[in-house]
Amino acid sequence: MKTCSIRKSYYNGMCTDEYQYIDREGTFEATLDDSFWGKSINILAFFTLSDGRKIIASAWQKDNYLGIQNIEKGAKLLITFEKNKKGIPYLRKVERAEEENSCLMM
Repeated sequence: MKTCSIRKSYYNGMCTDEYQYIDREGTFEATLDDSFWGKSINILAFFTLSDGRKIIASAWQKDNYLGIQNIEKGAKLLITFEKNKKGIPYLRKVERAEEENSCLMM
């Protein structure tokens, strides 16, 4: 499994201070910087977008974690955010950018 614990991520020297939650909907080119298990049956994923922004997003067990638990660090992806009923953008889809139409989870 590619996802590691918070402690292991910390020991790998990852600083998460620069990462923020995204504030809009859309599909973005991104690189998976790291991911680890959260405390609420979720995975926290850290991405760098093609424009340099660093974002954090959660993927949940009910959505099979959008396949993030099986993606290696450094993978080039297309990630899609859609707003929920409260207007908050959530990660809804993850696709590998280098493979044409290879959707990991919808």
